[in-house]
Amino acid sequence: MVRHKLNAARERRILQEIVVDAHDEAERTMGWFSYLDDRLQSPIHGALHHEARDFASASWRRSRRDGLAPEAECPREMFVMIRWERVVLGVPLSQLKPLAAGEVTACAIADWHYWIAMGYQF
Repeated sequence: MVRHKLNAARERRILQEIVVDAHDEAERTMGWFSYLDDRLQSPIHGALHHEARDFASASWRRSRRDGLAPEAECPREMFVMIRWERVVLGVPLSQLKPLAAGEVTACAIADWHYWIAMGYQF
């Protein structure tokens, strides 16, 4: 995976808002879980993507009843519960590309994508 260029504003937000005072993996996980749970606002329309491939046909919409998977199920990746056609799926947030989302939601997803792209871990 190619590492991205440091983004000072994103780094500051991650350190001062998301993982602030986190001393171990569990605390960093909880920081990310809380940050994303607060900011992923419904509805979100987007596409699943993996690496350089986009799967535009796999569009999704996060409804008000959907959200992050329980924290215990997110030890290495944040999973978002989405409705796709008639099924509810737990999909890694790193594989979701928002196509239509509010500014707060888009920023939170971009923060998570940045964290993953930089190779950071809980």
